[in-house]
Amino acid sequence: MRLFLLFLLLSLAGPCYAASDSLRHRVLIIPYQEAMHLSDADPDISMGSELDLGEMRKTFRLGLLKSIKERTAEISDTRLLESDFVAEDVDQDRLYKAIYYTEDTVYRKTKLLPADSTIAANTKPLSKKGAKQPEPTTYMNVGFHDQLLLKDLGRNFGVDRIVLLNEVDIITHTDDCLDLALQIYRRELKVHFSVFTSSGKQVYGGVAHADFPSNSNDVQEILKRVAPSIADQVRRGANAPATETP
Repeated sequence: MRLFLLFLLLSLAGPCYAASDSLRHRVLIIPYQEAMHLSDADPDISMGSELDLGEMRKTFRLGLLKSIKERTAEISDTRLLESDFVAEDVDQDRLYKAIYYTEDTVYRKTKLLPADSTIAANTKPLSKKGAKQPEPTTYMNVGFHDQLLLKDLGRNFGVDRIVLLNEVDIITHTDDCLDLALQIYRRELKVHFSVFTSSGKQVYGGVAHADFPSNSNDVQEILKRVAPSIADQVRRGANAPATETP
């Protein structure tokens, strides 16, 4: 009798596991264009990293993309378009010429970004007084001149979600001094991104952001400090409910 009940439970559980696996999104991440890296801190970071400006930006871009891909892959089947776009089924000119940029309102975050102790630890504000920094209310969104682009990407790569990283900002907040004697200020990394289904419906858009101090000028050190938090926020956006509205 016990063996029969065990067999019955395993039989019923089997389809549940399969159904759970089928809910995993298949995600394609499209890197931001190098021209969409905007920063007032690059000379300092370049010097602190002992890299020329171009190499520093390349190192930062690759490190950030690697972290986003790894974190997203924990809950989704994830592919990343490499920066050189060597894949045979990608037309670089078509991809970036099809995109235009427009400022938009950040999507709701009440369900998308629930309280999470790990994320809270990674995104703790650097304000000297511990004051909570305001959430971004607008972000750089994208539109498409080529209305078939997303459907073609979805079909060619076998994905149902497409995440576009639109713009990266590094901003030094000189009005938020963490250490007046040493002239250390709060710097903010902002990654603007949009999430679409392969049918072309947008399900999320917003800004992943994290702080680091202005005396942290080694690119690898900065990536260790902020990339995990940024990646977690992008990962949650990539899995936003399809019914999410602005």
